[in-house]
Amino acid sequence: MKLLLVDLWGTVFYPNISMEEFWRQRAGVLQRELSRLGYAYSLGDVYSACKRGRSLVDRIRRATLREVTVEGEVAAILHLLGVEEGPTRTMVEGYLAPYVDYAVKAPHVEQLLQGARDNGYTVSVASNTMSWRHAVRVLKRLGLLGLFDAHFYSDVVGWRKPSTSFYRHVLATLRAEPEETVIIGDEEADIAAGKLGVKTILYEGFHSYEGSLKPSARVKDHLEALRFLEGLRL
Repeated sequence: MKLLLVDLWGTVFYPNISMEEFWRQRAGVLQRELSRLGYAYSLGDVYSACKRGRSLVDRIRRATLREVTVEGEVAAILHLLGVEEGPTRTMVEGYLAPYVDYAVKAPHVEQLLQGARDNGYTVSVASNTMSWRHAVRVLKRLGLLGLFDAHFYSDVVGWRKPSTSFYRHVLATLRAEPEETVIIGDEEADIAAGKLGVKTILYEGFHSYEGSLKPSARVKDHLEALRFLEGLRL
């Protein structure tokens, strides 16, 4: 079976606002909810806690290669602020609102996904996510959900990329061989699949690559990725 694994954030979609504004939107939601609960934190206080909380949780993710859900990340932010109550549903939904509301499709991503299927590939999501439900919500909103045959999200799998356990789980579940598999993504965690024999496509349409692992191909547009797939003999 020919298999195409596809990263989401930074590959299929990304925000149409700056990352600074993205984080300010998140902080604003948390600050307003905390104010409703009786806490007097400034937007600057919450913004700083958001960035420090993400840094702390990402350190845990890198050390363990296990996913931390959105509830865990928001709980870390609250702890840094000195709030020991757990995150409310409003906090969680608000924290992920910019991820859902400001996502736009990468150019030509539909052509890549449909073209891969037309060329006999099974197309599957393979993404690090804090909440698979919100990732699905984005795909639905962008009209892309139906172009995927399977879905693997790190908050469901437990392991996250670049863990070989994540990739082995995907391959075993879909009964695919590494030599028949291609992944496209924008981070070194995606290119790490090459260690198992998977062919790797680095997508640099959103940002430049800072990793040290060498991909099988580098593209800035998904039409280039489709041409690479069409040229492969798997």
